[in-house]
Amino acid sequence: MNARHDCADKEKQSGRSQMEPRYFRIYGPYRGNGPRFYEPESLPWTALLRREAGNIREELVRYLGRGGRFQPHFVPDRVRLDGWRGIRLVTARRPYRAAWEAFPHTVGVLRQIPDLVTASFNILEPGASLPAHHGDTNLFYRAHLGLFVPGSVEHCGIEVAGERRGWEEGNVLVFNDAYRHHVWNFTDRPRIILICDVMKREYGGGSRRNCSLLLGAIALMYLQFRAPVLLRLPRPITSLLHEGFSLPFLAYLLVNAWPAANKPYPRGG
Repeated sequence: MNARHDCADKEKQSGRSQMEPRYFRIYGPYRGNGPRFYEPESLPWTALLRREAGNIREELVRYLGRGGRFQPHFVPDRVRLDGWRGIRLVTARRPYRAAWEAFPHTVGVLRQIPDLVTASFNILEPGASLPAHHGDTNLFYRAHLGLFVPGSVEHCGIEVAGERRGWEEGNVLVFNDAYRHHVWNFTDRPRIILICDVMKREYGGGSRRNCSLLLGAIALMYLQFRAPVLLRLPRPITSLLHEGFSLPFLAYLLVNAWPAANKPYPRGG
């Protein structure tokens, strides 16, 4: 019996536990029981990010040295987020081609990762923090590659469903974005990471369908926060609206989707 429980605990930590229902924030808070954090060693593509961390960091430094800037993030919620900005490379397989030209090496690395659908550089300014919030979905692994980390977890870190961890330069932290979480940087230097969202194969991977559902959910969430009556609709009606909002994005992605890798990443790399 104990051995069986130990095996179940290890599977949960590595992300191989039994598949839970799909979650999107438009339907309310996440109530699943998936892992809070995933062990990077259980996800072969994290080795590529670790190996290329130095090159990715150097490319970002060159971009900023040429006058490149981080831009404010779009968020559907009615919140003000100071000190949190980014450089978008791809969002739910929607490419930002000007960024591709600025970051050719980074884009080349990302295109080797199967089912990667979203990536961006992200800066958290000194003294900044983000309020606790649920992420958009449980369909992906959210990976943070540490590029500039100014302090230990007490001063610069992330808390996911009550569990705290910090970043390390050149290492990858992977967590379940669906859980309620918040981040902080109480140092006098910026924290900069590369964020990657990699769709889970058990939900169909980085398909256009999954990406259009994600984009449709974000669009509907934007309206929910501006017309709160939508938050009180019965779930079947919300589901119909979700499908309807997803269709234009699906049509767009059929023509313009990021050509992410879909074959398994070789182990040991």
